[in-house]
Amino acid sequence: MANYRAIATGNWSSGATWDGGAVPPNGAGHNIYSNNFTVTIDTNINVALISNAAITATFVGGGTSAAVGGTFNLNDGITVTSTSITAGATASPLILYAGTTSSTITAGTITAGTANGGHAVRSTGSGTLNITGNCIGQGSSGQAAHAVYLNSGGTINITGNLTGGSGTSGIDSIGGTAVVNKSTGIINIVSGNVTSGTGASY
Repeated sequence: MANYRAIATGNWSSGATWDGGAVPPNGAGHNIYSNNFTVTIDTNINVALISNAAITATFVGGGTSAAVGGTFNLNDGITVTSTSITAGATASPLILYAGTTSSTITAGTITAGTANGGHAVRSTGSGTLNITGNCIGQGSSGQAAHAVYLNSGGTINITGNLTGGSGTSGIDSIGGTAVVNKSTGIINIVSGNVTSGTGASY
């Protein structure tokens, strides 16, 4: 297992996006950090961790730190597989889907960050996003961050447990709930348990 960080805005499949020119390989349990850049996921991926959190670590290519922030833009027709999708303390969405057809995310856990708007997955597209994974809201007092946030007329289908966080207010005056439908789209909970957090009861 190794750590990879983006060093430029660009496509996941491009070596120029990554430190040392090394595109993260699939299936080897690697940890991936956006490092405050925008990375477009243009190919199917299978990694251990996807995050826009700050971290000090040893990275492939020789880097020693990743800055908080950045977003992974998810293209249509792509499958993302990850053990953990974990947002950092930033208002930037970790994974942003703006497609018109469909894409798929499969993860063990999908965890929001701790800053207002720090959604782990945000959809602004008209297409369908299929999500399998346990969704966990976060946020401290006065903050709200959601694991899944729909802000469009699209559809999100979720298979997994939903657990609220501790946020009591914040963006859209909604606490740190696991899932929020902010627009005219549809969120279908295909299966899973729903557990309230300690914050606002939305």
